[in-house]
This record gives sequence, structure tokens and C-alpha cells, in this order.
Amino acid sequence: MPASSLLDQIRMKIMVMMADRREDGANMMTPLTPEYEEKLEALQDEGLAWEVLVASPTVFEVFSERTHMVDLEHQICTCQRWRVYSFPCAHALATIRKIKREAIDFISPYFTSDYFRKTYLHCIQPIPNYNRPVEIKEDYTINPPIVKKQPGRPPGKRILSKGEKKVKRKVNCSNCKEAGHNMAGCKNPPKYTPP
Repeated sequence: MPASSLLDQIRMKIMVMMADRREDGANMMTPLTPEYEEKLEALQDEGLAWEVLVASPTVFEVFSERTHMVDLEHQICTCQRWRVYSFPCAHALATIRKIKREAIDFISPYFTSDYFRKTYLHCIQPIPNYNRPVEIKEDYTINPPIVKKQPGRPPGKRILSKGEKKVKRKVNCSNCKEAGHNMAGCKNPPKYTPP
């Protein structure tokens, strides 16, 4: 397949994908995308039975299987999930429920339906191909470059990577046919091998 046709196929696939996602975004009625709405519900259900103690207006201690400290102001939990995924963990959601606030206030706008719609707002324009040739002639194909043998001696060995160690070859003696030494240091009598 010529490169131009390949690029055209990629463009068409992305154009259709963006149109589908634009339509999906228009049908979203929840503040978060459906995937993250489900995740939010599951995490809230997970923390229903946990006990939350108030240390300060923004710092809390959550008793689950382990004890965790949650800082709502800095969006930190000692389980580190909030920092890694940028989405409140079950401990954070338990503290948010304790202070009777909305979870959406602590969720990054990145996970909202609004951001999803803005991502796919722009469309990829169709490119008409009425003035392009339908058939590609042989003389228009691009061949790989011709590689000439470089003058001089070819490089001997590959340069080893930083952590790579040199592989040692086993030496065999041509005199006695044993491993571990060569003919120069051989003290054994020569071994005859029939042809």
C-alpha cells in the first residue's frame, strides 16, 4: 500500500472515531464520564462502613483495614491512590461524605463529561481525492536507499551497553581437544582424531 493511501486510511479511522466520541459526549448527562461515575459509586460503597475521625477542618483519620490520613486541602491520602490517579480514593470519599460535601468538588475537571466533550469538539476535515491518481505506476514507487559498502576496515565488534558484560568464549585446545586452554599452553600429548 502506498504511503499516501496508508495515511488516508489512518485519517479516516481517526475521523470516524472522533465523530463517534463526539456523539457519545453529547449523550452524557452525568457530571463525570460514565466510566468514572461507576468508579465513584464503587469507591463510595467501599467506604460506607469505615469510621472517619476529624483531626482538623481539612485533615482526617480513616479507619479501614489500615488507618489512613487524608488531607482534603492538599488532596493527599497515605494510600497514595489520590496522588497517583488524580482521582479521590475510597478513604478521601469517606471523609468527603463525613463533612457533607459533594465529591465532584474534589475531582479533577479532567474526568468530567465537559472535558470529554471539549476533547472531541474539533473534527478532522475530509480530504477530497478527485485530483489524485487512482493507480500508482511502478516508476512512482519509492525504493529503499542503495547502501554502498563503506571504505576501510569494517567495525570489529558491537559496542556493549552500559550494564552489559562481555561474553567470554570457551577456549578449546587443538592439540588435545580439551576445554580450558589452547595449544600454546598444552602439556598433554596430542590426541589423534580419525578423519
